Amino acid sequence: MPDPLPILAFGFISPWLLAGGVALSAVPLVIHLLRRRQYVDRPWAAMQFLQAALKSQARRVRLESVVLLAVRTLLILVAAAAVSQPFLDDDSLISGAASGRLRVLVVDTSLSMSAAGDAGTSLDRARLLASRIVETAPAGDAFTLVQIRRSTPFAVISRISRDRP
Repeated sequence: MPDPLPILAFGFISPWLLAGGVALSAVPLVIHLLRRRQYVDRPWAAMQFLQAALKSQARRVRLESVVLLAVRTLLILVAAAAVSQPFLDDDSLISGAASGRLRVLVVDTSLSMSAAGDAGTSLDRARLLASRIVETAPAGDAFTLVQIRRSTPFAVISRISRDRP
């Protein structure tokens, strides 16, 4: 039977800062589009030499402009991602992670979890995933189990337990 879901927790502590940073990353693009030069043709003799030089360098200047725009936008995006404090929590990715974590398992037991699929109900898959989290957790980790039904959560295991069964 294949794994129902991989265990990988990823998120941002400040997602609103990330959203604001992504919005700010559009500023260089807007400035670039508003500041494009509009050329006016006024023919005169010396302009023929300047146009020939401009045509030979136009591709390079355009490429430099696009690269500079991309770098400016990426710098703002990277800064926004850093400020929003991303985190990744997966024991298989972190070598030598300190044990002794408190793991709160939250299981939804509402009516929607009784929907059946190929691998059983959604509640069965949630139970299997919760038991897999408990089995694969490092020694020393503590657990508590919270059941969500309707609108009020109910702590099935109200005290922190280190007893895996």
